[in-house]
Order: sequence, then C-alpha cells, then structure tokens
Amino acid sequence: MKKNVLIRSAAFLAVFALAAAIVWGLREHARAERSEALADEYVLATVSACARCGEELAAKTREMSLGLEKLRVSGSKTRRVLALEDIVRSSAEAVGLMTRLPCSQVDIMELEAFVTRAGDYARTLSKRLLAGGDTDETDEAQLESMLSACRSLAELAAAKLENGSMPTGTEDMDYYEPTEAEYPEMPRLVYDGELSSGAEDAPEVFLGDEVGEGEAQLIVEKLIGRKFTLAGKTSGRLPAYVFDSEGAEALVTVSGGRLLSFMAEPSSNKEGAPEEGEYQNLVSAAKAFLEKAGYPDTEPVASEFTGGSAVLTFVSRRGGILIYNDAVKVWIDRGTGSPIGLDAEQYLLHGSERNIPGAKLTREEALELISDRLAVKKVRLALLPVSPSREALCYEIRAALEDSEYLVYINAENGGEELILKLTEDGMGIRTE
Repeated sequence: MKKNVLIRSAAFLAVFALAAAIVWGLREHARAERSEALADEYVLATVSACARCGEELAAKTREMSLGLEKLRVSGSKTRRVLALEDIVRSSAEAVGLMTRLPCSQVDIMELEAFVTRAGDYARTLSKRLLAGGDTDETDEAQLESMLSACRSLAELAAAKLENGSMPTGTEDMDYYEPTEAEYPEMPRLVYDGELSSGAEDAPEVFLGDEVGEGEAQLIVEKLIGRKFTLAGKTSGRLPAYVFDSEGAEALVTVSGGRLLSFMAEPSSNKEGAPEEGEYQNLVSAAKAFLEKAGYPDTEPVASEFTGGSAVLTFVSRRGGILIYNDAVKVWIDRGTGSPIGLDAEQYLLHGSERNIPGAKLTREEALELISDRLAVKKVRLALLPVSPSREALCYEIRAALEDSEYLVYINAENGGEELILKLTEDGMGIRTE
C-alpha cells in the first residue's frame, strides 16, 4: 500500500514538474518575444530619429544658404543683421544635429568646424553692423565662399536623402562611415573672431631671450621650492619646457623663462566659501606668489572654492584701469595657505604694452546711460576684450536690481553698451553669467 502511494506521489511530482517546466518555458518564450519586439521597436525608433535628424540637417544647410542669399542682396543694415542672426541660429542647430548622426565624429570634424566657424563669423559681422560699422571687400568675398559651400552642402544632403545614403543607422546598429571625398572642400574664414582660421596661423609670442633647459629648471625650482626633472617640451604659440615632480607638473616658457603653469594636489578637502579673514589671507598668498613669479600689480576679479583649493582669478591693473585680457589664475591650498597652482597662458598671450585711450565720457555721463532701475554700487575703468583682437575702454558699473547684481560695461569713448554680466554667488564662489 505504502509503495503504491509513493509511486502515485512520484508520478504526481513528475507531472507537476513537467507542467511547471512547460509554463516556465512558455513564459520565457513570451518574454524573449517581448524583448525581441522591444529591440525591434528600439532599432526602428533609432533609425527613424536618425532619419529625421538627417532631414533637419539638410533643412538647416538650406536655411544657411537662404540667409546668405538674402545678405548679398540686402541694402539695409537692419535686414542684414537679421539675415546674419538667422545664419547664426541655423549654424548652431546644424552643429547640434551633426553630433546626433550615427557616424564617426572624426570623419565630419572639418565639416562641423566650418559650420561652427560660419556661425561665429556671422555673429561677428552682426555685432560690427550693430556697432555702426560695415562689411568690406574681404568680408563680401568670404560670404560668397560661404554661400558656395553651403549650397554644395545643401545639395549633397538632398542627394543623400533621395538615394538613401544619409547616415541613419541600420537594424543591426552598424555605424555609417563616410569617406573624405564625399564632402566639398570647406573655405577658410579669416576674421576678427575667436574661431577664425587666422588664429591657427598666429606666430609664437616673444617674451624675451631664450632660456635653456638647465636655466628653466632653476627658475621653476626657485619659484615653487621643490625639485623637478625635465619631462619634455611643448610647441605652439608659447613653447615651454615641461617639468615633473612628485604629484606636480610645471611649464616654463622657452622664450623669457616665465612660469606658464603649475599644478599640485591640495592637502585638504575643505569646501565652501571662506570667511572674510580667510579670504583675505588667500588673496594675500596668491598676490605674493604672483609678484614672485613676475606678475605684479594685479587685482582679484573672480573666485571659486572647491576640492580643497581656492581658485582666484587676477587681472593686471595699469594706471587704475583693469586689463581683463591680462588674466592669471592662482590655486591656493586651503589647508596650508600655500600656492599649488598657476595658469598664466592668457596673461602671457595678451600682456603686451598698450596705448590705452583716454575716456571721452565722464563717470556721470556713463551712469546716465544705464537703466534707471539699477542701484549703482561701484564704478571703475576697465579695458574689456570685445573681440580677440580689439579691446575697449569701458566703465565697469556694478549695480543691483532686487536680489541680483550685475556688471554693466559702458564704452568710455562712444557710450555704447558693450556687455552685461550677471553675478552669481554661492558656496562655490562668485561667477559671472
């Protein structure tokens, strides 16, 4: 009797196990089908999104061509500014679309650089027209080159959409890899702007007599107070010797033997804005280091407190005028109060002697040109970089509206409003937006 019960129990368990296995198998099969369906939907959605991206990119290149065509036939400065701003907007949107195409960004780097530069050039011309200037023969020739290139790109994009070769991804998510020959040659745009092709041809900066490796090593060791070993040499506009120490790196320029940069690790992880007393000590330590490194008569204009360091930005001051292009950053260890970093590249690239024009507007005349809603807190003269090759003497007016503070820059020669920056202060420091 007991044997029969055991047999029946075993049979029951076998049937139950078989049924459970069948149910599990059906569930897993259904789950696999759902996963496959979701994968197919994902691929389809991705391909569709890439297809729309390609269509929008083609549209943006056509918009850039249209803006350039309107620009060449317009005799009104107002209309020309509007056309240029349309080109700026279309350029920015086109660059954003390029980054979403499923192809190697290395392959389209030159194309992306041209479209970005075209937008920057249009913005530069727009600002010039708004300031009362005009375009010249060189500008008109470059605008024609831009138009020709944009037309070619628009035609190429249209052809790719028609024959299905626009990169849109495939079911197995292979990446499309275009060849260099697919894109027309992009023109070089040389103008007064940060992204100008001419910036690539800028000569080396002369800072003084050339120093050798040994002399450069003595300079960096004396300034920083630790032993360094030569690790290499950089090229570019500021060729420099590279020196290594334990946990630190420093660069000394070949021309003039100036400390170009230096960075070491902080000893603490102190965060947050310091009290006034600590802040003044940090500024004093930074200024003393700058004086020692050959960057005298500076004034702090910005600060950041993070990662155990105080990052203080200084600009040079000449005759009571702040020179914003002559900027240098200093890192101070908040644990020891000692300098642990320096970045003087901008100072060395721009810090030449200048003939600063006298202000034609008085302080009172400048104040009359700002909004009467602002409560003025401080006014001083500053030489402001309004383009990579042009500076303007301005009244820097620090003023408040409700709970916000701003820096308003009024051109001291013609009264134009050059720039408005909003000051933001939090636990990390003070920054401008």
